[in-house]
Amino acid sequence: GSGVYLLRAYGADGATPPGWPKFTHGWIIASPTPGDVDGDGLLEVVASTREGNLFVWDTPSPAVAGSVQWQGFGGDSQRTKNWSANLVVPTRSAGAP
Repeated sequence: GSGVYLLRAYGADGATPPGWPKFTHGWIIASPTPGDVDGDGLLEVVASTREGNLFVWDTPSPAVAGSVQWQGFGGDSQRTKNWSANLVVPTRSAGAP
């Protein structure tokens, strides 16, 4: 995210995927977050702006173990900074709206 209202994405090859960057109409105030928000088996990217807007973008990437490689500060729930730690894909819990 940036102060010029853009959320950028990069593929494994360093190229910008089709349809990116995304224009948010405001400053992004937190780290954008990937996860399977709607339970469709694909990753979505969620970002919020200082103006109070919440954005969710679909991606074609499958939500499988290992698809989200860095899940917060330190990379994993133990904050080990270890890339080979067993990471899980965040998903919507059963019964969640």
